[in-house]
Amino acid sequence: MFDFESELFDFYSKKLSKWDLVYKYVLRNIIIVFTIFIFIAFLVILCLNAFVENDMVFDSFYIYYICFFIYMISFMLCMYYFVVKPAILISINKYNISFKSKNWQAFICLIIQSYLFKKKLLNNDSKFNEESLQFLIQVLKERKEETEKLNVLKLLSSYGSLFFLFTIPVWSGFNSWVYNNEIKTSTEAIQYLLMMAFLIFMSVFFIWMPLKKNLLEELFSKKSTKISHLIKSLENINFSLKNSCHNKSEKRCVIKQSTIDFIIKENIN
Repeated sequence: MFDFESELFDFYSKKLSKWDLVYKYVLRNIIIVFTIFIFIAFLVILCLNAFVENDMVFDSFYIYYICFFIYMISFMLCMYYFVVKPAILISINKYNISFKSKNWQAFICLIIQSYLFKKKLLNNDSKFNEESLQFLIQVLKERKEETEKLNVLKLLSSYGSLFFLFTIPVWSGFNSWVYNNEIKTSTEAIQYLLMMAFLIFMSVFFIWMPLKKNLLEELFSKKSTKISHLIKSLENINFSLKNSCHNKSEKRCVIKQSTIDFIIKENIN
């Protein structure tokens, strides 16, 4: 990419992510929550192991399962009340809009649009603006194709791959459990497998997916994904500039121009 395209992408990826605009202000909360729950997990495992060894009345599998379920729910609740909710309040107080709002993407588009005007990549000439945006979109699409060719870990981004990765230790654990407990009936084995399948489902869809969507995607999203989002934003800007009524309505509903100007001034040289 040429310098101004690289500069645009750097501005978008490094200054306009939810992490840079919102989550970095609750970094301490994130560290505290993760530290506490790692410590709790360590203590719970030690206590459960001691309990199971000294009390054979209860089935150890169900004890671990119930504790994990409670731990999982507690973790998600703490993440919401101590990370996500404070982040929402910060975004409302700082930008007058929630990053969970349906208008957040429109807000990002307005920032990019103002940035392009600031860098003189857009002006009052509608024809120039259209050509400039189309050129940026085309070059970014080419960059995305080049980036995707180098992405050897693309398969691992799918949720189906997560199920496959979880299945390996589950199958290994199943074999060990059958051997150690001398299972003689298929009913107990099927019951165990169904419980583990449910545990995997809960882990992926109630822990991994919300965590990935709300935090990890902003921290570790692929470059090609960021380029795709930038392309979509530029296409939205192109449309709004061609439809002045839509643009005025969007500005009125989303945010104050002074807030956008402050963000740009704060993040560019």
